This record gives sequence, C-alpha cells and structure tokens, in this order.
Amino acid sequence: MKRFSLLTWVILIFLGIGILVRFIDSPSSIIIPVAVFGTIFYFLKHPEKLRTRNNNRDRYYYANQRKNQKKETKRSFTVIKGNFRDDEEDKHYH
Repeated sequence: MKRFSLLTWVILIFLGIGILVRFIDSPSSIIIPVAVFGTIFYFLKHPEKLRTRNNNRDRYYYANQRKNQKKETKRSFTVIKGNFRDDEEDKHYH
C-alpha cells in the first residue's frame, strides 16, 4: 500500500475543510453538481436503463423486427453443384 507524504495529507485536509465550509454556506452549490455528475455517471454505467421502450412506435418496430427474423430463419439453404472438379476425386501428388 502506498503511503502519502505529509504535504498530500495537508492538501487533502484543507480540501475537505473547504468543501465542508462551502456546503454549510450554500448547500445547493455542492448538491447540484454532485447530482448532475452522479446522474451522468449512472447512465454511462447503465445505458440500457436510459432508453425506455414504452411508446407504441418502438413496440411496432421490435414486433416487426421479430417477424422478419422468423421469416429469415424459415428459409432453407440449397447448394447448387457447379462445374468445378471435386478435390476428393482427383488427388494428385507430386
């Protein structure tokens, strides 16, 4: 664990005292920036909670997207034999 120097401790103590005095003098000058940065940090960590899917347009879009996915998966895949030689038939070695 890294130990801090005496100068670092003095700076941290003065910083704490300054924040405490500012909070006692006008609490809104501390609460509002903390709330704004806290909200930004929260939504950066959890972006899926920012976007809600409650409106009808999104429901319609996602419903159609699911239908399209089902249609694509039902199609069968057929291979058409071409004019190329089969590698298994002619194995020529030097």
